[in-house]
Amino acid sequence: MMKYLKIVSLTMVITVSSCGTTHQVITDSGEIYEVKGDTYYKDGKDVTSKISDSEKDHIVTTLNRRLESEDELLAQQEAIEEAREEAEKALEEADEQAEAIQEKLEATKEARENYIQANKDLNQAQKSYKRLRKKEGFSTKDDAKWTKKINDLSDKLKETEQKLNNLMDE
Repeated sequence: MMKYLKIVSLTMVITVSSCGTTHQVITDSGEIYEVKGDTYYKDGKDVTSKISDSEKDHIVTTLNRRLESEDELLAQQEAIEEAREEAEKALEEADEQAEAIQEKLEATKEARENYIQANKDLNQAQKSYKRLRKKEGFSTKDDAKWTKKINDLSDKLKETEQKLNNLMDE
């Protein structure tokens, strides 16, 4: 077990020293050490030879725990950022879908109003045609004019009905 602890400690020291960066470590007792590679400083003075191997191991262990905690926090922060970006993308897609639905609703409403108006125009034209046909002096020229008008209105009604049905089927 003691051999394992020394190997782990040595590995930690090598890990910290291979980083080549300076790290500040606050021990449980509140002492502040600066670790540069495999050199330990306290208050700016090299104390590597003055501290015991167990103190070095404790400093390295404390540093590794802090670095692991920072790595975990960084990973959590990245995950949160990724989730936020995904949420923003989903919100953007939802906004686009809502806009498309709104446009379809407006188009359907307009098509329905056009259909109602075309139907109303056709009915009025048919009533007027019937009323005028009963009067004296209604010529074949008038009949042809009204028949063409009614046919045109009937075609317009069929066209608006088709547009409405197409929108409803989407």
